[in-house]
Amino acid sequence: MRNLQKSFAPTIACALLFVMGVMTVFGQGRGYDVANMDKNTSACTDFYQYANGTWLQKTEIPAAYSSWGSFNILAENNRKTLHEILEDAAKKTNPTKGSNEQKIGDFYASCLDETKREAEGMKPLVPELARIDKISSIQDVQEQIAYMHRHGIAALFGFGSLPDLKNSSMVMAYAGQGGLSLPNRDYYTKTDENSVKLRDDFVKHVANMFQLVG
Repeated sequence: MRNLQKSFAPTIACALLFVMGVMTVFGQGRGYDVANMDKNTSACTDFYQYANGTWLQKTEIPAAYSSWGSFNILAENNRKTLHEILEDAAKKTNPTKGSNEQKIGDFYASCLDETKREAEGMKPLVPELARIDKISSIQDVQEQIAYMHRHGIAALFGFGSLPDLKNSSMVMAYAGQGGLSLPNRDYYTKTDENSVKLRDDFVKHVANMFQLVG
């Protein structure tokens, strides 16, 4: 249990930071700016234009997006807030040992240390790959799946808790498939030239990754 708590600590801390970021954005002002309304349009004739007309007229969709709206703005502002929190935590020279600030700072700094990452190569993964290489039975597979789930890796299936779909006052356990390597079924079944090439390239990519691992 202690190992599980340690492995989830950075994830939990980042989730808390996400909530803090959302609260910060919402705390900056009211939820709806009436200046975005087009009051020259009758709400009974075209409510969408009435509610959003001025905003639509003055807003340009950023080049990196196919669409743009309040939720995109909220997400971008939140990413900016989280980035600032991570940067500040990583720059702390003497954080309280064992604190979330220290864990987050160390975690983020390790992601940025490209020199160390390149020097270590695949070494950090060697013990995990060795565990998989020793699998020789169905029981070994089951134990490996359980091990990966204990460390936050949803191998083969995902498992968690959500409100009951028929009774929101109850929380139920849910299990679902772990997903596909490619985004959805069509990527595996389409026979057009681009789809076939994508599958071939994907297989080559996976093979190359295994070769790099050794």
